Amino acid sequence: MGARVGRGTTGTLIGLLGDLHDLAHTPADAIAELGKGLLRNIGGDAIGIGEVPDFSPGVSAPLVNAIAIGLKTARELEVAIGRPMTQSIDCDPAMVPLRRLTARARGRATTARQSDLISAATVRRSSYLDELTRITGIQDVMYSAIPVGSNARVVSVALWRERARSFRLRDREAMNTFHRAAGSLYPRLVARVGEVVHVVHDLRPSLRKTLDALLAGLTEKEIAHRRQLSTHTVHEYVKLLYTRLGVSSRAELLALFVKAP
Repeated sequence: MGARVGRGTTGTLIGLLGDLHDLAHTPADAIAELGKGLLRNIGGDAIGIGEVPDFSPGVSAPLVNAIAIGLKTARELEVAIGRPMTQSIDCDPAMVPLRRLTARARGRATTARQSDLISAATVRRSSYLDELTRITGIQDVMYSAIPVGSNARVVSVALWRERARSFRLRDREAMNTFHRAAGSLYPRLVARVGEVVHVVHDLRPSLRKTLDALLAGLTEKEIAHRRQLSTHTVHEYVKLLYTRLGVSSRAELLALFVKAP
């Protein structure tokens, strides 16, 4: 790969790895710290993390147990990782060459920029990448696949950037160095976060709107005023969201959708 990683970035990522080990018993907090740390130190606007049960070349599998950090609405979340979860990761054309690279890496973490994997023409032809750009503003992606266990299961990480800020070779090196060191943490953290996107996808419109308002920082009283509902109705919607998403407080809810700093 040839690019050199700065000492400051490497040291900070090693420190982040230590923090994640300390937080391993609270997966939502650890995932949040992981995402914010990578966004802060490598540079990005959002990050998606999930598992692929079989990442073998030629196998079209869905993304499971996924979470996205840095996206602003339930709609953005659904677009970014909802389709790979409900259909297949192959909705993103970069997955086919990434699987081949991962198979050749023989158990090591594989990291590649979108431009390393597919041409600009392929990006333009992809309905998934087109929708991702239109809804979220994301225009460049860096991918990592971290093998877990002895089979073809991997943890997949996508780091997203808005606007025309392309990832550089040193960004790829920094992300790959970190993922090789942190690989053993991923299966413990991701598996316990749960399939949040599936839940969001199935929410009725009234609950989706309430979730978006909570993510925007509105209080229940403010939501009631804006939507011309009673505070009792909004409170019931919030209770239903807590139940559906498996949380017991607003802090736990926000941890599932934490925004980039």
